[in-house]
Parts: sequence; C-alpha cells; structure tokens
Amino acid sequence: MPALTKEQLAERRRHLGSSDAPAVILDAAHRPFSPFEGHNPMSVYLSKVLDAQQPVTEAMERGTWMEPYIVEWAAHALGDAPIVEDPDKLYVVEQDRSGGVMAANLDGLLLKPVDGERAAIEAKFVGMRLADRWGAEEMSDLVPDYVNLQCQHQMACGGLGVIFVAAFIVTPWALERRLFRVPRSQPLIDVMIRTEVDFWSRHVVPKVPPTEFVANVDLLRTIRRLAGKSVDLSSNEKAVAWAMLNQARRDAEKQEIEALAALLGQMGDAEIARFADGSVFTIVEQKGPDIIDREAMRKAGVYGQFARENRYRVPRYKPAKKP
Repeated sequence: MPALTKEQLAERRRHLGSSDAPAVILDAAHRPFSPFEGHNPMSVYLSKVLDAQQPVTEAMERGTWMEPYIVEWAAHALGDAPIVEDPDKLYVVEQDRSGGVMAANLDGLLLKPVDGERAAIEAKFVGMRLADRWGAEEMSDLVPDYVNLQCQHQMACGGLGVIFVAAFIVTPWALERRLFRVPRSQPLIDVMIRTEVDFWSRHVVPKVPPTEFVANVDLLRTIRRLAGKSVDLSSNEKAVAWAMLNQARRDAEKQEIEALAALLGQMGDAEIARFADGSVFTIVEQKGPDIIDREAMRKAGVYGQFARENRYRVPRYKPAKKP
C-alpha cells in the first residue's frame, strides 16, 4: 500500500484503525497490547482529537517500501492468488455494530474466497527487536497478540473470515519469510467492538483525554499549539517535577563537561589513556554530518532555494510568586 494521502489521513482521524486497536485494548495488567513505546490510549486520543501524528521513522519507511513486495510474495505463496487492485476497495468501515467508529486499510484483498471465506493479506516487515514474538510454524496462527488484534479488527470491518499475515522477519542470520493464517474469532471481535466504541464514546467524542497514560514525546511535539491559549490545571506537580529534572540534567551535563576537561588536561596530546585497573579511555574519530558553507550558498544566490525558517517551541516553567 502506498503512503497515505492527506485526504486518507484526514479520513483516518474519523475512525479507529487496525493499528489503533492494540493501543486502546488493554491486557489484564491494564497495559496496551501494542509493543511500541508510547502507543497507548493517550496517543490514539491525541491523533484523533488534536491531529497529532507520530513522526515517520526509518523503520516505518522501510515497512511502507516493502509492503507491496510482501503482498506480492504472499499472493504467489497462495498459488498466485489474484488480489484487488482498486485502493478504494481496500478501505473498509464497520457500520453495523460500531456505527462507523472502526475502519481499516487492507494491505491486500483476495478476489476469490479461501475455503468459502473472504480473505485478505496483512504485510509485516519485522525488525530483530520483535522477531522472537513470531512463531516458526508455517500457516499457523502464531502471530503476536497485537497483530492478532489488528487482524480481528480488519476482519470485523471487512466482513472477512481469514487473514493471511505475510511477515518478512529480520533475524541475525537472514531475512526470513513466513506466512501465517489467522482465522476470524467472533467472541474476540465482540469484545473489541465494545471496547473500541466505549473508548470513542468516553474519550474522543467528549474530548476527555485518558490521562492515566502518557504519549510519546515525539508525538506530543507535533501538536499545533494555539497562540495565547491557556488551560487551567488543578496541580503543578508535573511542571515542578519537569523543572527539577531539567535542572538536574543541566547540572549533570555541566559536571560531565568539567570531568571530561580535567581528564583531557591530564592526557595532553595523547588519544588513549590506560588506567591501573586495566580500563582504557580513548578519543575516537568519527564522521559527522557534512559541513555546509552557507555563506558560499548565499553568494551563489541558491541559499533561499534550499533553506527554510526553522522555528520551534521550548518548555519553560515560571513558579508562582511567593506572598
């Protein structure tokens, strides 16, 4: 599936997608099933209500690039099964029981039923961090819990009976290709519909954030702040904690620089220091980003073609005045 357009992203904000499901559905310990840091009810809430979007990482880009090849491989592994080409038919919305709250973008939809069931393909490019969560048995349903939830969500939205999960898994030895078969579980889907509709009704519609969870700071930074808008909060506990930790970090950085300066002074012009206990300290050369001669670009009249103004916000805390 190609990168989503602005219109498709806007459509996503009006529904809970399959990637949202493992973030809003919690396990027995009240933790989201999603294995990704900060992917929880708060991050989903912010993405729907305040249009916060997780910055695209290299890993996400790799998955997007690999997706059509993984789908093609899966279709071939299923006997060169023909798949739907029209992208509009890959976007499905569950209307009957969720009232349109749930929707999904299918990676691939098989034109012909499999064992009498409508079937789809879900493509996954899995890094080594999550590789051990996947089963080794071909055509089994031994996928991670978060993937199973995504598949059940898709089956609920598309009226599907089975999803074939095609996973390209990075291991220390090779890039392994595995094909799994995840059948529809109606009891699980029933619970998911209730849970997702409840989340939408309790948080998204009334704009009440699930404050027991904390979103990833990279996502929080994408929120467009309204100039001059203020909000009244009952306690400054979090602000005070941040200010203290921020100052502690600054103090630690200053101490780090002072310790490094003292050590470098003792080393003179040496690049290696050996200590009595056998440990070693070295000054290692490494390649940094290329240096750009901005002044030369200005003189050549091309600087404005590539440069753009860079503005960003920084947090500040001002304690209340003492009486």
